[in-house]
Amino acid sequence: MPRANEGSVKFHPQRKALYARFTYLDEDGKRREKRQQVKNVTEGKQLIEQWQRELAEKGSQHLDAAKMTFAHLAEDYKKRKLKPAQYRDDTKVSGMRSYRHQLSYLKTLLEHFGKRLVQSIRHSHLEDYREQRLNMPTRHGRERTAAGVHRELQLMRAILNYAVREGYLQRNPFTAGESLIRHSEETKRERILSLEEEQRLLLACTDKRDHLRPLVICAIDTGLRRGEMMALQWQDVDFADGVIRARKTTTKTRKARSVGITPRLRAELETLKLAMKADTDFVFPQREFAKAFRTAKRLAGLDDLHWHDLRHSMTTRLVESGMADKFIMKLTGHEQQATFLRYVNPNEDTARQAADSLQKLQDDYAEAEKASGYVN
Repeated sequence: MPRANEGSVKFHPQRKALYARFTYLDEDGKRREKRQQVKNVTEGKQLIEQWQRELAEKGSQHLDAAKMTFAHLAEDYKKRKLKPAQYRDDTKVSGMRSYRHQLSYLKTLLEHFGKRLVQSIRHSHLEDYREQRLNMPTRHGRERTAAGVHRELQLMRAILNYAVREGYLQRNPFTAGESLIRHSEETKRERILSLEEEQRLLLACTDKRDHLRPLVICAIDTGLRRGEMMALQWQDVDFADGVIRARKTTTKTRKARSVGITPRLRAELETLKLAMKADTDFVFPQREFAKAFRTAKRLAGLDDLHWHDLRHSMTTRLVESGMADKFIMKLTGHEQQATFLRYVNPNEDTARQAADSLQKLQDDYAEAEKASGYVN
């Protein structure tokens, strides 16, 4: 019976060259072979000894890495990481909540890197990918955003980090040059919904789009993210205390939080509760509404509005109401002040009010100086 791992240095008559040959068993018990041309027998024996050490210290996957394509690596990463989140006692123990988005990013990465050997990927290849994607219009013919490309690159970086941990790579090529994920280049949206625009949008949420009305009101009045809203169940709605409790398994920060129920939201929720079907526990059972929202925006003359802008609007309105930032952050689920400030979007009315306040300050100062008899 042949030994599990054995090596030899032999002359290949057809190729007329000396080759080091090493056979071994992988983690699944399958026999593998690795060979490489060498100059002489001594070099061949040294190479075999190196392979034996690598097999003992890093496993068979490291020896297979030289032949591994990105498609093979991506499939391995997908099986281990890109799967639905699993929870135990409201704590995520495996998987990923945003795995569907990651799968769409992975599809794009495979189109570009699928056939390339993992160990041949260089920083320049990643740089070229970034430039190509930024210059490539979206499927709707729009300009591609830096933020979208950065999400793809973040997944690529995670996959290559995984390759390093598993021994397929010695170093992640992302670290071999300047940063390719530059958040400073991302356009920060400053769109908020005025009260007049809100009324126009709600007026468009009628007839075939009447299911949009409670969704829009919930987004504006609670600041819940889209995913948090769609995960709401009736057990999360406390009419008696007047609050909605977002479970930590559904929030982006993985921390539970409560938001208040406004009178108009209460009316919408009570109507939904009465019409609730017995086969669902979700507050908003209709999972897809993107098309209806696009139509409502068009009818309201708000084509530039994004769904997430509704959350921005709620945050800005709370700031303008005078509520302290720390309390608003508790309601919106922001943990970092810097992130929270990105959502505070002063509109033109606020800008004019600021100018008026500055002018009043200057006028008051001038009046005080005049009263004191001091002339500049």
